[in-house]
Amino acid sequence: MNHMSENLDSCTARMGTDWNLEGIWRFAYRPDNLISAQQIPAAAAFDACMPVPGFWDDHLASLKRTEVWSRNVLFNESYRKIEYPLGTGKPSDGSLPYLVGTGWYQKNIFIPDIQAQYTLEIAGAVCQIAVYVNRQFVTFHDNPMTLIQANITDFLKPNSNNEVVFAVSNVDRTFSSTAFRGFKGFTGGISGKVTLHIADQVTITDLFITPEKNKRDLHILVELDNRAKEPLCMRFVLRDKENQTVKEVSCDVSGTRCALTCDVGELQYWDNHNPYLYQAEVCIYTGDRLCDRKVQPYGYRWLERDGMAVKLNGRRIFFRGLTEHAYYPLTCTPPMDKESYRSFVKKYREIGFNWIRFHTTVPHENYLAACDELGMMVQVEAPNRYKDEWWTQILYKCRKHPCVVLYCGGNEVKLTDKMIDQLNDASKERLRLAPETLFSPMQGLACVDWFPHSQDTGADDEDNEKDMVQQPILHNGRKLKTLQSFSDVFQPQKDIGFNNLNKTWEELDSIVEFYQRPYMSHEVGILDSFLDFSLENRYIGTRIGTDLYRGAREYLQQEGMLQKAPLYYRNSCLWSAVIRKTYIEKLRLCNHVSGYDYLGAMLWPPRTPNR
Repeated sequence: MNHMSENLDSCTARMGTDWNLEGIWRFAYRPDNLISAQQIPAAAAFDACMPVPGFWDDHLASLKRTEVWSRNVLFNESYRKIEYPLGTGKPSDGSLPYLVGTGWYQKNIFIPDIQAQYTLEIAGAVCQIAVYVNRQFVTFHDNPMTLIQANITDFLKPNSNNEVVFAVSNVDRTFSSTAFRGFKGFTGGISGKVTLHIADQVTITDLFITPEKNKRDLHILVELDNRAKEPLCMRFVLRDKENQTVKEVSCDVSGTRCALTCDVGELQYWDNHNPYLYQAEVCIYTGDRLCDRKVQPYGYRWLERDGMAVKLNGRRIFFRGLTEHAYYPLTCTPPMDKESYRSFVKKYREIGFNWIRFHTTVPHENYLAACDELGMMVQVEAPNRYKDEWWTQILYKCRKHPCVVLYCGGNEVKLTDKMIDQLNDASKERLRLAPETLFSPMQGLACVDWFPHSQDTGADDEDNEKDMVQQPILHNGRKLKTLQSFSDVFQPQKDIGFNNLNKTWEELDSIVEFYQRPYMSHEVGILDSFLDFSLENRYIGTRIGTDLYRGAREYLQQEGMLQKAPLYYRNSCLWSAVIRKTYIEKLRLCNHVSGYDYLGAMLWPPRTPNR
């Protein structure tokens, strides 16, 4: 057996287990879009190797040994070298060159002659992925932030080698997210674990547990890929940290959904002080034979809006948040392992944060797991210009994580009537699929209180003057009332967001009250500072490199000001600290403010390669 071919031993093919397909795959590159690709490359074209999971730009050395490298390789055209002066405005991103096209991954897997159902699971791919088995198309997925699941049983040949091919493309980049901005841009690749799940006739595709309103009963919902002809039974077991059974209950199963409610008495709460996790297990049987098994952590918590306050497990909570931009300057691409994320979350908690806002993105599954384990609350945001089906996929991915307490429809998108209708639908879908969470329509309410006149933002609807209200701030009363009808939380930008220096906290509090919803200030602390040239050495040999420092040094030298650079840096840090403290302390004094997200509190992983 070599690293491009793997065998599934029939002795180890137990039902309800995962076969890990991570490692080195054969790889071929083409500078086109997989959507327009007519056929899978011939076997000889797979002349490179690529790790799974992994990003192409972290492993270009393998491609440089192939024939395609010298003639057909294509990089993004948006790259702009950093140099000063910048011109009339700052570049929107500091993107580096990244490989553009379709990466074809190939591996042979030997399937023994056993009766089973095989479901391929891929945790994420940037940006679109098509799956083929034995040269037959299986599925296509275009949401880079969510899980791909595909039952490939009907495409497999038992007692034979089976060819599995992934086509991953980053050509279509129509959405906007911080996960695909900055230096890394839309770096392509497979961004999470890849497994082949083995089951007998029935595959558990989703498990969701939520408390009932009486706070004593649990509602358990199991979704199935059910091909069984025999009667089925489901067993649900909840265990505590000492592996002691808290509750065990069974019921008959038919169809593709199974739901039951059971009384579990008093459970320990999951919260940011005591992130207690139970272990939930679901097994599907036909007679005494196990068909499938799924085990996942469960955190018992309930969340609610009470007037202008947010309550977690019945107690009012203040969200001390940071904004996560997926900014990893030493590697550009995010880490894959959970321990890196655990180290981030531990440090954030030590500083005093209890909440992370993921700016227009859905975090890596290992990031969410780390937040579950360490008690860090999370806000997930849809990417700007998301598709409706993406929203449903995001909810399915995140709803099993107790850390995810807030869902948001995006960042600073113009709230036209059409956009508000889409957000209303998103709130209803969130209420259907993740009822124990809260919904914020948008970060920054453009066309409502921030640039309330549509013509100020170029929005495609027209506001009548009769919709404009002057007090306590100029805003569109009609749109605000519509947003209030389906929103749990507001995260406006006007006056209390970016800059609150020109008002007292009492004035701020009176403005907040008119929103009639828990108010969480948007992106506090957007502050610039000068460069610390002593940090330049840490970027030598990294993908980012030292161009930022080089360009700034040359410009300052040209202007005869280089000798003052240390003074500028020191003074800018001092005034930033003063302003930052003023921003946050004013918000904490307000009776009606429920929290803030601080823009800029980001930690970097150790300088190690992604795995």
